[in-house]
Amino acid sequence: MYATSRAAEKAQKQAHPLKALATSALILLTAFAPTAAPAKAQAVCFVADPTDTPLNVRESPRGPIIGTLQDGVLVEIIEYTRDGRGNPWVLVRPPGATQIYGWVYRNYIDCK
Repeated sequence: MYATSRAAEKAQKQAHPLKALATSALILLTAFAPTAAPAKAQAVCFVADPTDTPLNVRESPRGPIIGTLQDGVLVEIIEYTRDGRGNPWVLVRPPGATQIYGWVYRNYIDCK
């Protein structure tokens, strides 16, 4: 084990100092990255998909489908964005919950 430690120490001394700095910065950024759920929600709404099919829930706007929501299900909007084509998307979760459903097409959510 001592030989392995000495070899690692020697390799570390020879490594470029910016590499060590970049690695440390990446570790810190990962540790303190914001979570997907902000403290305050924007609105409580319900699913209103006009296609008579469940609303697709996606990993990201226009991303892979990770689930579906039935019409009438209450959701809380916690983030809003537009995709590269300018289409509106919202990140939703069950009202008052911390778990996230995922991203859905905003035009299929009714916030009346």
